[in-house]
Amino acid sequence: MLITLKKSDYDFLKKIDKKIIAGLDVVEKSDSIEIKFTDKESLDDWDDNLTFAIVHYGLDDQEEVNEVGQRMYEIYDDISDV
Repeated sequence: MLITLKKSDYDFLKKIDKKIIAGLDVVEKSDSIEIKFTDKESLDDWDDNLTFAIVHYGLDDQEEVNEVGQRMYEIYDDISDV
């Protein structure tokens, strides 16, 4: 299984928390990043990690979506559309 992220989105996630992208099989292209998953379970695990990161970094104290959360939701939506 393969997903493609814009390089800027990948860099953003890495800046937020390197754990989001840790251990992934990543292939850098000129303007994008391909992430290879061995199976559906590994993709689902990464999806869970991204979701938890959105909750942790993307909500303020009143549980409102902040700027980081908005950007992370946009990245998530781009991935989900594939």
